[in-house]
Amino acid sequence: MKLKDIKKEEGFWSAVVLILLTTLALMGMGAYVLMRSEGVNVASQAESLQTEYSATGAVYYAVRALQLGTFSAGESVTIGGVSVTFDTTRTQSGSDSLNVTARTSDGTQTTVGIGLADVAVWTTGNVNNITVRDNSDNTNNNLIASNASSVMAIDTTLLGAVNGVGRFSGNPTINNTYSPTPSFNFYQADGVTPNVTIVNGNLTVGKNGTVYGIVVVTGNLTIRSGGGNVGHVEGVVYLLNSGSTVSMQRRTEIYGGVLSNGNVTGTGSRNGIIRHITNYVNTFKQYKVDPNAQWASVIGSWTYQ
Repeated sequence: MKLKDIKKEEGFWSAVVLILLTTLALMGMGAYVLMRSEGVNVASQAESLQTEYSATGAVYYAVRALQLGTFSAGESVTIGGVSVTFDTTRTQSGSDSLNVTARTSDGTQTTVGIGLADVAVWTTGNVNNITVRDNSDNTNNNLIASNASSVMAIDTTLLGAVNGVGRFSGNPTINNTYSPTPSFNFYQADGVTPNVTIVNGNLTVGKNGTVYGIVVVTGNLTIRSGGGNVGHVEGVVYLLNSGSTVSMQRRTEIYGGVLSNGNVTGTGSRNGIIRHITNYVNTFKQYKVDPNAQWASVIGSWTYQ
């Protein structure tokens, strides 16, 4: 082979090696940039997840604080190393929505908007075979707070001082349309003051019976049905003593709400019906012992903002 040809080949292979080295260098730089970019993305995702989890935890913390009456608007707490603040938008009917914002030290932020819905049944006991409806008469069995550690304390002395209060001792049965005042409505004739009935013992509402107003029972409440007729309570039922029960035969009705320290149970082939009537419950809440206590709420909607 001629020396001239050998030199040509050396030049060719030198060029190939140079191109290969340049390509490898570019690939290495690309891999470095990609790894660094992915590292930044992972760190950013971790920050985002951290704020999201902290905000989620704060939602349940705040809902419970609302129930206990310890919620403080604008309060700031630290959850998982993340600063969390929460506030509510309120209407005359009480807490309507909850806003939770979680923010890390580097400014990563997650805001959750929670729509709150007052429950129709709040009890320290179990709830079985009961159909719950909301204020618009739509079935919503989520509107139940059962097995609670405690329920809102109501001032029965204040209730007992209401003008025209009805009182029973023993174990009465009501088989007709009963209202302590002649209004035959949850409210008395003024449209503001509730009718109040206090029973020191067990109360039975017969299949032809209807009771209006706030009904306080120290014992058990039984609502009966039969022959196409159903017993009905147009108001709020309050069972203040531990272990007191509400027993509702098939298709019987409570239109208002239930606050109980015992089980609420439907019997028969079709469930008892409890419908939440906002106005009745809001009137009942005016007689709470702790003015800062909130009626039990559940999460009605959940939106990341």
